[in-house]
Amino acid sequence: MNYPIRNTLLLLTVALLVCTAGIMMVSYPYRTVVHQTSEKLAQQKKELETLRAGNQLYEEAEKTLLSIQSVWGAFPKQLLRNEQENSVVSFEYFNTIASENDSKIHYNFQNEHSASVKRGIVSENTYILTGTAPFVHLYRFIWKLEHNPYVYTIKDIEVQPDEETDSAPDMISPNGMGSRQTVWFTVVLCGYSADLPELVGIHPFGKEQYELMKSHPDTLRINPFNALITKQIPPNVRSLFDSEKAVLIGLSPHTAYFRDGAGKIWELHAGDTVYLGVLTKIDIRHRSAEFHLNKGGIGETKVIKLEFSNGK
Repeated sequence: MNYPIRNTLLLLTVALLVCTAGIMMVSYPYRTVVHQTSEKLAQQKKELETLRAGNQLYEEAEKTLLSIQSVWGAFPKQLLRNEQENSVVSFEYFNTIASENDSKIHYNFQNEHSASVKRGIVSENTYILTGTAPFVHLYRFIWKLEHNPYVYTIKDIEVQPDEETDSAPDMISPNGMGSRQTVWFTVVLCGYSADLPELVGIHPFGKEQYELMKSHPDTLRINPFNALITKQIPPNVRSLFDSEKAVLIGLSPHTAYFRDGAGKIWELHAGDTVYLGVLTKIDIRHRSAEFHLNKGGIGETKVIKLEFSNGK
């Protein structure tokens, strides 16, 4: 290799090394900056995703809150303001219901705590009612508490039959009044109030708020304190027709004629009440009358066939 070519190659090699070193010296600080910028960008991207997720949760929570507020707005119950719900007001409210003829009860009133107990956003007062009442009246008292507009919950209830009336026959009439079954009761009630304007009623707790709802509970047909099967069959205190000693002496499509053990003639129709039950069916074809009887809790279907005299 001649001298000029060698020198040229050496010069090019040196120039290439110098350029490479220069490029590295110039780009190295920027590599650090680029790396730091990339890390910061990744961190900001992660924070942005977290914010987006939080925003989505907030939107879902806001929708849920609006739904709850909508339901609460249409809810027939309403909370009272803190200054409106206390032992004096609650006693007056309970006493108003307990003074109604169909829900009259006698009770002692006790406030369990001297001050309200905070339960989240609401305040709670606990009251204990103890006393005696006809079971039907207590049933209606509880029903009115549940259906009237103010929020009271029953925390506990204990009911025991009064031994002095436990043996008396059940006297619940068709309209549900007049039961002689008296019970001893203990009812633990909780009253609620709040300071949030969007949750509480806007009107003060006044006399007009005591107006009871026009609806009433369904007639109580069954007394839960009565035994399903009694030791004795109740007496025929209303002197109803007694199918046990009766003879069927005549039939028409809608009427059956009986003669009881005392010789008295009875004219009965399907659906008529008899002692221990009801006449359920008049069967011309089979010349019979059918009764459904309840003999102390034991159901029985009794069929009496038409009897003929003189062998006819």
